[in-house]
Amino acid sequence: MPKSTKSTDILMQEALTAAQAEEKPDVSKIAREFGVNRRTLANRVKNRHRAHNAYTPVNKALEPYQEEALIHWIRHMKDSNMPITPLLVAAWANRALARAG
Repeated sequence: MPKSTKSTDILMQEALTAAQAEEKPDVSKIAREFGVNRRTLANRVKNRHRAHNAYTPVNKALEPYQEEALIHWIRHMKDSNMPITPLLVAAWANRALARAG
């Protein structure tokens, strides 16, 4: 049975802390000790990749007039039998936010 994401994240964080405590960490050895992926640990030690949940979301709410326009656009797409995906809705909302500044 695979480990849960939470326990894997905790193990990865502990391994990262152990690696950062050393001047020249042996990433392979530390990865084996903590049972985590060596490549992922090496990338995090070198700050090439942060954990997905380490990013701070920059969610910004739409203004009421933008929400109304989004709803109108969704209804238009639905009436035109066009597929509406979460990715399309997010792209539309991001464009609206970018245009508004």
